[in-house]
Amino acid sequence: MTLFFLALNPESQRRAQEEVDALFESNESLRFGDISKLKYLRMCLKEAMRLHAPVPLIGRTTTEAILLGSHSL
Repeated sequence: MTLFFLALNPESQRRAQEEVDALFESNESLRFGDISKLKYLRMCLKEAMRLHAPVPLIGRTTTEAILLGSHSL
């Protein structure tokens, strides 16, 4: 979904690409820790997950009865 949203928003795509390009220009070999430097790309990923969550609903069950007002659930 992130790639789809970036394709729909050329300005955001350009900013993300410039950030990645700048990281590659400053490093000959990238390390896992370098990923944390991609702040704008991380924001794009989080926004895409906010709009279209990978897990839309997490079901939960209670182990004890709940009293809500005069109702027992």
